[in-house]
Amino acid sequence: GKSVCCVHELMRMAIGQAPDPTGTRRTRFIVVRNTADQLRSTTAKTIQDWFPTPSPYGVWVATTRTLHYRFALADKTGVETEWMLRALDTPEDIRNALSLEATAMWGNECRELHPDVVKALLKRTNRFPSLKLGGVHATRAGGIFDTNMPTLETWWEQRMSTPPSTWSVHIQPQTVLLMD
Repeated sequence: GKSVCCVHELMRMAIGQAPDPTGTRRTRFIVVRNTADQLRSTTAKTIQDWFPTPSPYGVWVATTRTLHYRFALADKTGVETEWMLRALDTPEDIRNALSLEATAMWGNECRELHPDVVKALLKRTNRFPSLKLGGVHATRAGGIFDTNMPTLETWWEQRMSTPPSTWSVHIQPQTVLLMD
């Protein structure tokens, strides 16, 4: 359920982006998991379950590992959103994110992501759409993360226990089933 909520939140962000002068709502998201195998076997499958490609609204470009969705809204504006799927496991992998210009990022199973990767990716957000290209500033930028509870005394546990002022942490209560 956590990942599904993140998928829907990214699409909600895309639809909520202010339209540019051409009436197009443009966004670009970095979707990150720590390994390529996990990204392919879990994260990408969850996205495809909810927003399949190919479809009249979306296409998967394997060479760039990017999902492209394009569709019209009832208000006659259009949505164009790119979802760049990246496997970034170690601080050395950060070079694969250099020069990325994104609206926001999603760190899937973030407790597995290295803190330096997260910090570097957050610096790549709020850079798209580009005002230089006649765009409008990102209506909502930053990062969303999902995970199971992290191990005590780790970087993620510290962030969740005492989040920075710019972070909002939401902990889902445990499910309790009562059986007769």
